Amino acid sequence: MRSIAFSGLAFMLSACSTSEILPPRAAAPAEEAPLASQTVTGLPAQRLQPGQCGVFLFETRDPNAFVLFEDEAEGVVQILHFGQVYTIRLAAQGAPFLSGEPFNREYRAADAGLIFTVDGLVGLQTSSGQRLTDVVLTALQPDGTRIVRPLGGVRRCQGG
Repeated sequence: MRSIAFSGLAFMLSACSTSEILPPRAAAPAEEAPLASQTVTGLPAQRLQPGQCGVFLFETRDPNAFVLFEDEAEGVVQILHFGQVYTIRLAAQGAPFLSGEPFNREYRAADAGLIFTVDGLVGLQTSSGQRLTDVVLTALQPDGTRIVRPLGGVRRCQGG
């Protein structure tokens, strides 16, 4: 089981070594199904433009879905939550990403009554980007319930 998780993480990080970050397993929606019944299983691949930076976070459990993309240049974040993608404008965020330091983010989907927080540690710089480890995405639901998901990924800047 552990080797499966490590192979998924290795695949995820190897996907990050190109200028296009691809989800480990992109599932194509069934074309025959009515649009309303389709649920999203992962965010689409994202391509950084020269000089642009972004945060790419994936579930640590199978199927390692791509669930969060923060686009620093555009000032937006996309979060996959229960099959729905929330696009949220970024408020001013915390300190810069420094190796060995914790990081945290807060995103508010006011229309849906959701508050998302992301906490983790900034790891070493790799060819794929700066590793983000021990990441936890918490979604505070309107009824007060907290949904917690373990994530991992990178912060990457495209040279320009």
